Amino acid sequence: MAQCCDRLFSNHGNITQYDPQLTGVARTITKGVFNPSFLTVDGTGRVYMTSWLDEDQGVTEYDAGSERPSRRIDIPYAWVAATDTSNSLYLAVCPECYEYVFGKGSIDVYEAGTTKLLRSIQDGIYSPTALAFDTDGNLYVLNARKGKQSVLVYKPGANKPSRSLAQPLTTIDAIALDPSNHLFVVRSPISGASSIVEYNAESNKILRIISKGVQSPQAIALDSSGTLYVSNTPNSSLGWVSVYPAGASSPSYQITSGMNDPQLLAVDDEDNLYVGNDDYGSLSENASVCAYAPNATTPLRCVSTSQYSDPYSLAVKPR
Repeated sequence: MAQCCDRLFSNHGNITQYDPQLTGVARTITKGVFNPSFLTVDGTGRVYMTSWLDEDQGVTEYDAGSERPSRRIDIPYAWVAATDTSNSLYLAVCPECYEYVFGKGSIDVYEAGTTKLLRSIQDGIYSPTALAFDTDGNLYVLNARKGKQSVLVYKPGANKPSRSLAQPLTTIDAIALDPSNHLFVVRSPISGASSIVEYNAESNKILRIISKGVQSPQAIALDSSGTLYVSNTPNSSLGWVSVYPAGASSPSYQITSGMNDPQLLAVDDEDNLYVGNDDYGSLSENASVCAYAPNATTPLRCVSTSQYSDPYSLAVKPR
C-alpha cells in the first residue's frame, strides 16, 4: 500500500508491504519514495511506483524484498501502470492528467526488470487513465480524447486497437476483468446516477448495468469466482462495499464494518478482500487498511495508518 502525505507536510510518504491478511508488516519502503500515487506489483513481487506530485519522476522500481530502488525509468508524466503474464511493464504516459500540461499520451512497454523500452503504443491513445489485462493477454485502456471516453482493446503484441467501447465521461477511472474475461467499467458522471457496466468477453455486448447499491463509487475488484466488489463513499455515511455474485444486478450483501471512506480495493489469490479507507481526506488518524475473508461482513483485522499518511494506492501480487 502506498501511503502519502499532505502537500503541507514534509513527509514524502512510504510503501508498506503487509503479510497476507494484514498479519504483519513484511517491509516498509521509504528510500526513493516521493509522494506515491500509484502502485502495481508483478508476478515476481517486483513493485512499481509512480508519483502524483513530480511529473518528471517517472517510475521507481523495487525488486522483490528490496527496500531500496532497484532502477528507475525516467519518463515524464507517468500516470498508472500494469504488468502482463511475462511481467513486462505497461506504463500509461498521460501529460493531460497533470495540471496545466497538454499533449498526447502513450502506453510504453518495458522488458521485465529492466529499463529497456520494447515498444510504444500510440495509435488511438491520447489520455490513458486506467489499464487492465484479461487472461488471454489482451490489454484494455481507458482513454479520453476531446471530451469523449472509451475503452480501447489491444491484442497481445499489437500497436493498434482491435476494438473500442465508447463510454460517457466519468469522474472515476476504473476498469477490471473477471476470470471469464468480462469487462467491468465504472460510470460515475458529474451529475446523475452512477453504475457499473459489464460487457461480454471479447465483445461490445452489455450483459448488465448495475446501479442498485452503487452510490459515489470509487473502486471495483473481482475475485476468482467472478464476485464483484464496489466501494461506495457518499458523504452522508462512512461508506460501504457492495458485493455482487456473478450475474447479479443487486448486491447479496453490503460490508459496513470497518469502513471509513473506502477508496481502494484489492483481492488476493485466496480471495481475501483488502479495503483502503481514506477518512474523506481529513488530517486525522482514522485512515486504515482492512482485510476481509471471503463472504465476511466484518474484518479479520484493520491496521491504522500514521497521521498525514492516508492510503493512496493498493495492490496485491497477481494470481
